[in-house]
Amino acid sequence: MSSIDLIILGLLLRNPCSAYDLEKLIRDNHLNFLVKISMPAIYKSTVRMAQQGYLEAVTAKDGKMPEKTIYTVNTAGHEYFRRLLQEHSESPIGYQFEPNTVVLCLDNVGKSEGLEVLSRLKEKLADDAKFLSKAVEGGVFTPPLGRLIFRQQQMINETLLMWVDEARAEYDHSYDDLLSKPLEEI
Repeated sequence: MSSIDLIILGLLLRNPCSAYDLEKLIRDNHLNFLVKISMPAIYKSTVRMAQQGYLEAVTAKDGKMPEKTIYTVNTAGHEYFRRLLQEHSESPIGYQFEPNTVVLCLDNVGKSEGLEVLSRLKEKLADDAKFLSKAVEGGVFTPPLGRLIFRQQQMINETLLMWVDEARAEYDHSYDDLLSKPLEEI
């Protein structure tokens, strides 16, 4: 089950284009902020789906510009899109956040450094909150349904901001207790 394939197919269903234009569309619409997708993965996945028979690929030349391959979703690709949409809507939701990695490693640094790391994490979340607020208000160009996702991320961000305050207080209060116990007892 590939979320990258789902995104690419969804975009190509709206507008057939080249892999380069897909990358530009994703970047210009801030979709890479909404979902985890890398620019190299876009090209690789597009070519792979064409080889698997989900996309039609037509090479065209426009004036003096170099040739580019335009991808269009065919019937098999549309069926694959619907299957991916269903699989993703029925699959368990992952709640793995990057800050969790940071918190899990805080017992390997001194208390003051750990508190500083948590403070930087809060600063980053606060910066993200500014961008998300602007995006929700429509100040960031994004597809119509993208604002719904920005709002979802804004709500998660607000919760993470509260959580990092709690985590910092707990870490500050129980640092010595945490380090005195073997990992099995924590």
